[in-house]
Amino acid sequence: MSWNTIIFDLDGTLLNSLEDIRDSANYTMRKMGFSEKDREEIKGAVGNGVRHLLTSCIPQEQKADEEILEQALQIFRQYYFLHSQDKTFPYEGACGHLERLDERGLKMAVISNKPDEAAQKVVRHFFGDHITYISGEKDGVRRKPAPDLIKEALHFFGSDAVCAVYVGDSEVDVLTARNAGIPVILVSWGFRSREALEALEPDYLVDNFDELTTLILEQM
Repeated sequence: MSWNTIIFDLDGTLLNSLEDIRDSANYTMRKMGFSEKDREEIKGAVGNGVRHLLTSCIPQEQKADEEILEQALQIFRQYYFLHSQDKTFPYEGACGHLERLDERGLKMAVISNKPDEAAQKVVRHFFGDHITYISGEKDGVRRKPAPDLIKEALHFFGSDAVCAVYVGDSEVDVLTARNAGIPVILVSWGFRSREALEALEPDYLVDNFDELTTLILEQM
């Protein structure tokens, strides 16, 4: 059956948000009196949600302290919400190709392990109304790689899984799609190397938005 519903990951797929995430994580570490992390350390931890990111940043001897983690989460969320657009930008071609897909009548959603309030803010800022449904990490819904966010999006659109595809850039995205029972397209411009993505054996792997849009439109 053809695709009519496209569900996108956000960070590393539509937006290059690494610098704002790194700045927010390191601001949090400074406020907590801990050492900052370099770009590659942050890059490797992005994709599994803020709790995972901050746990990876907190010193080993403090990782088991839930009170410290909760304090770090509060600092990060407040700071990141205010600074989520300072250095973040859409990947080349993202805006134009989303507009093109929208014009073809495709249903499009973004699901993210980014805090929901931040996900709503940045998607609307950069992509306007081309993305109809947006959902980030929130209470009561399991974050990726659980299939919950995909299932919520499909329910919102009244779409069947056989008509949907998921687009992402990491191992988390492959697991999420597999758990939801839909095919996955990985993009090579995000936060993981092409070699690492090939090892994940996605259904499709593309290197630019031209390839992505062509693939999607061929499957309509």
